[in-house]
Amino acid sequence: MRPASIASAGWREPRSRDSDDTSEESLGDPRFRALLADRDWEALPPAIRCRFSRRLADGGTIVYAGRVIETRMSRLGWALAQAVRPI
Repeated sequence: MRPASIASAGWREPRSRDSDDTSEESLGDPRFRALLADRDWEALPPAIRCRFSRRLADGGTIVYAGRVIETRMSRLGWALAQAVRPI
């Protein structure tokens, strides 16, 4: 059973185009999944994995609006961010 927060956010199970083929690649676009190690991808909530596995038509885009709650960076990263801020 899914947690209430996922169900209330409108999360749906991804559906395969072919009912005979149940591989993960057939469920969506594997490009974002390929950027992470298996362990890291599986650690993401199902709603996030579903969101980043959607196939879009050629030239299609999706914009997700949200709020950054926490960020982390090294001291060098912070210094670089400050250095390029005027640009």
